[in-house]
Amino acid sequence: MLYESRSSKPESTNEDFHFFPQNWRCNFATLFPHYTLIKYATGKPMLRQFSSFFTKVNVSETSRRFLLDQLSHQSTVHVTSGSEARKFFEHRLRSSPFLIEFIVRMFYWDFRIFDYTIPKFSFDSI
Repeated sequence: MLYESRSSKPESTNEDFHFFPQNWRCNFATLFPHYTLIKYATGKPMLRQFSSFFTKVNVSETSRRFLLDQLSHQSTVHVTSGSEARKFFEHRLRSSPFLIEFIVRMFYWDFRIFDYTIPKFSFDSI
């Protein structure tokens, strides 16, 4: 830890990559025109977007079926959707204008670039 604090460029951790704004990871300044953005959601709209993309880039029918099946039925081991911890922290976040403002400021460009709705908050209640 002391070494990293003295070095000119600190090392990023796995946690950093999870919590940094996602647009930092993509070199959008130069590569944005080469990306196809697919908005994460559950269900058929996202799967249709993936299917169209796979067809566009010539993914084989077998691979496409496999990938779409995995996307529609599998979840990662660290999924939090529906967990009590997720419900607790999401409630705390959504009920705090201070925290909502912090999240919006921290991830503003992710909201804009990836076309997510910016949560409402009031400066008066902070």
